[in-house]
Amino acid sequence: MSLLKSFLLALLIVVCVSCMFGKGVFDLSNVQVMINNQHVEPLSTVILSVLAAMVIIIAGLAFIMSFIGGLLFVTLLICCSIFLCLLGVFWPIVMVAFVIWLCSSKKMVHYN
Repeated sequence: MSLLKSFLLALLIVVCVSCMFGKGVFDLSNVQVMINNQHVEPLSTVILSVLAAMVIIIAGLAFIMSFIGGLLFVTLLICCSIFLCLLGVFWPIVMVAFVIWLCSSKKMVHYN
């Protein structure tokens, strides 16, 4: 499973569990949230707080991934350039080795 799929699945699980436990806590403790003299439903309060936390988490993940992504890109760029330079210098040897590998007989060992 890719990183993004795992992250989204974990985020969905956190939202569901937070909503369930948050609503349970509001119901058990008889907490009532009032905005402009109007009663706000406990589920709405929990959902809004979970969404605010998700925005903060996604912003932090985007910052970390951009930094790590930049480092990975530079590292990959350096490794690929070294590989291509070595391939440019040693291409005749690589080609001869590839031809030998293609022409060699491959013996299969069968175990019963």
